Amino acid sequence: MITYALGGRQYVAVASGNVSSRLSFGESGKPTLIVYALGDGAAPVAAPPPPSAAGGLDPVTIAQSAADGGRGRELYAKNCSACHGGNGEGAVGPKLQGLKARRDYAATIKWITEPSAKMPKLYPSTLDGQAVADIAAFVQGL
Repeated sequence: MITYALGGRQYVAVASGNVSSRLSFGESGKPTLIVYALGDGAAPVAAPPPPSAAGGLDPVTIAQSAADGGRGRELYAKNCSACHGGNGEGAVGPKLQGLKARRDYAATIKWITEPSAKMPKLYPSTLDGQAVADIAAFVQGL
């Protein structure tokens, strides 16, 4: 779910039929995006702050030593494990175990913030800069 303002009107967008529900219920097909407009639009709605302000630091500027791999493990479990497996063993998404041999920390951050079309874009809407850095530190250790 995401909320945003456009032209002085507030909207809420919700994805329905995501990867987890398709796997759980055996359904196939593409997810659906449902957008709701809130209010009558008469009163302007303040625009959200830009991603750098809303999400703290840009994940690229967070040194690996400042990333929290323990928090990254928790965030990974909530946001990534449905596709990549609980221990990075791979499932619908590719295996992440041994990632450090294929991709360094900076490249891992870039992949999370600028994913391919096959992977959901979680930054900056779901994950802020620190969360991306924490997940990158965790998966680098798998």
